[in-house]
Amino acid sequence: MIGAMPFAAELGLEVVDAAGGTAAVTLARSRAVSWNEDSFQAAFVALVADLAAGAAAATVIGAEEFPLTTDIDVAVLAATRGERLVADAHVLAHVGRSFVVATTVRVHRAGNETVCGAGTVKLRIVTP
Repeated sequence: MIGAMPFAAELGLEVVDAAGGTAAVTLARSRAVSWNEDSFQAAFVALVADLAAGAAAATVIGAEEFPLTTDIDVAVLAATRGERLVADAHVLAHVGRSFVVATTVRVHRAGNETVCGAGTVKLRIVTP
């Protein structure tokens, strides 16, 4: 799914795990996603959370279906200083064609990790 998004490859987004209603997406810091020399711009915390939520939902739907984000509520909880963001997501609820997915985003710096974001993403399944 993420591989079909041209911006994902350009930014270096990668799904590192996805199965059984869970997923993890990572993003290495680069100039394109930074607001200074060593921190991610806050919008990318929400972006990795959103994409991890979509990847988690995609693990429990048909291959011809696509999870479309309808609402995202992700709070930035701490500084984003680090080398890499990792978003973990797991499906909380799946009713009909609707999903609610919980997300947690961690920033990795010098071998340590800190939770820097958390929230929920709501998705609706569509068939393109």
